[in-house]
Amino acid sequence: MKITDIIIRLEQARMSHIRWIAKAEALIEGVPLDKASVPLLDTDCEFGQWYYGDGRILRHFQHYDMLHHYHHQVHRVYMDIFTILYGKNDKKNILQWLGIQREFHDDKRQKAQALLPQLKNASQELLIVLDQFLYTLQQHKKNSKPTSTQELEALMRELQDMGFGDKNKP
Repeated sequence: MKITDIIIRLEQARMSHIRWIAKAEALIEGVPLDKASVPLLDTDCEFGQWYYGDGRILRHFQHYDMLHHYHHQVHRVYMDIFTILYGKNDKKNILQWLGIQREFHDDKRQKAQALLPQLKNASQELLIVLDQFLYTLQQHKKNSKPTSTQELEALMRELQDMGFGDKNKP
C-alpha cells in the first residue's frame, strides 16, 4: 500500500469521525436518526471499521494505541448519553431511536447535554492525534516520496527513532 493511499484513508477516517460526532449531537436534540447513523460500539462506526481494518497497517506506531484510547472513550461517553436518553434494553425506546421522533423530557435532555463536553473533549483529543499522525506522514511523503510497503516500513522505523512509535511492538 502506498503512503498516499494511507494518508487518504486516514483523512477519510477523520472526516467520518467528525460526521459521527455531529450526528451524536443531533441525537441529543431529538433529531430522528437511523441505526447506522450513530453506532454505539467503537467497532461499528466508520472510523472503527477503518481502525480495526485498513488502519492496522499503522499499528506499530504509538499514535495507533492513542487513537484507540480516545476512540473508545468517545464511544463510552456516547453510550452513557444514549442510556440517559433511551434507557437500557427498552425495545420501545430502541424502535424510537431507529427513526421515530421522540420527545425527551427536559431532565433527560439536560443530563445528556451535560455529557457533551466530555464527548467533545475525547473527540478533540482523537482529532489531535489524527492530525499529528497525518502531519508526520505528509512530511515524510513530501521529503522522500515512499511508494511501497517496504518504504512504509522504513518510514515506521525512522519515525520510531524520532520517538513517534513504540520500538518494542512487533
